Amino acid sequence: MNIFRLKKIILATFTIVSITSQVFGVELNQFIGTWTGTESLSSDFVDNYSNKPISIDISDAENREGFLSFLSSSEFIFNEDLIWAIHYFTYDKETHQIIFYKCFITPLGLLGNHELRYNILEINENLMVLDYSTQDNDTVHQIRVSRDALGVDSKSIASIFKLSQNYPNPFNPETAIQVNLPQDEFIQLEILDISGRIVNQLVKGIQSEGIHSFRWNGTNASGKSVSAGTYIYRLSSESGIESKKMILLK
Repeated sequence: MNIFRLKKIILATFTIVSITSQVFGVELNQFIGTWTGTESLSSDFVDNYSNKPISIDISDAENREGFLSFLSSSEFIFNEDLIWAIHYFTYDKETHQIIFYKCFITPLGLLGNHELRYNILEINENLMVLDYSTQDNDTVHQIRVSRDALGVDSKSIASIFKLSQNYPNPFNPETAIQVNLPQDEFIQLEILDISGRIVNQLVKGIQSEGIHSFRWNGTNASGKSVSAGTYIYRLSSESGIESKKMILLK
């Protein structure tokens, strides 16, 4: 192999690695700011509501590395009346989940903590759509908020991919997921269970501009059939992250 060809291969490999690191390089400090929008709650245990106004103010947490602090108008994730409560916000890079974390503290020390893990349905520089569901779906909480864009450059809508609802849905034994890319882009399309664990990966690599259709036949990474229930499909790219729910029937 001549030296010129070897250099081209090394350069191509380096380019792909660089793109990959950019795609999944969501950093915690990118969430700092004031977010406003709506929240909806469906629960067997508390009063339900839909499209209720919500604000979330996320800032530095000087006393805890790897976390931010937050204030919110939402009583589901924030309790201003709770004595000695500290509210933290963080992003789990392993599961791509947002965590709202409460620490219950008294002058005698830490008494306990509680966390709510939200799957990311959609995210970019100025938009977050989050979904929390209990295992049995007795409680479902959804948050859709936009960042206060004052002084922040907005990304053109035309430059962001479109992830369509799978069809058919519910489905058995197979469904199709359509992705519309405005440009050639490195993407990753994964299937997750309701707890956020990765079940299968349908694609990981550079895809060309245009409409693509990917099929899932209800199997895991080992080719074994998974149980019936609600699953999440998540598309990640340099443009952002977007997810939707689907139901597998047996």
